[in-house]
Amino acid sequence: MKRVPKKIVIPLAATLVVFFLTILPMGPVKGFIKRHMSWTMVLRDKYEEMFRTPIEFGCVQDYLHFPFFAGLGFLWMRFFSRRRVSFLKAVVLAFLAVALFSFFDEVIQSLVPSRDASWSDFRRDLWGGAIGIVVYGLWSRFKRSRDV
Repeated sequence: MKRVPKKIVIPLAATLVVFFLTILPMGPVKGFIKRHMSWTMVLRDKYEEMFRTPIEFGCVQDYLHFPFFAGLGFLWMRFFSRRRVSFLKAVVLAFLAVALFSFFDEVIQSLVPSRDASWSDFRRDLWGGAIGIVVYGLWSRFKRSRDV
């Protein structure tokens, strides 16, 4: 039997954390934020006051797709690029991992009360994943140039 490489633990764990966060019903999440993260409400109030623009929770939630899935794209790219495959193959595999997880996540969200699945969320996930892959490519190039 083949051993599971230890390096897969980090991207898998991150994927599970994102999955857990995305299947939580939104009512308790909003309540938790209001009770335990009141500083976010202060920031929101300051922003609304400064720009005279209201911020809805759904809008903030929509933009969280980018950093979460950028992180996943970065970690999966890191994992696949260390598997001794070509850079292009690592990019394809990392993007495929993010895309498959995102699709699965949206399907599961459609089954969770107070959550909804949407193609726009799927697109935001893909863009986030692509950003993470690009950031990894730039980071690894910078790291290699400093090692030389």
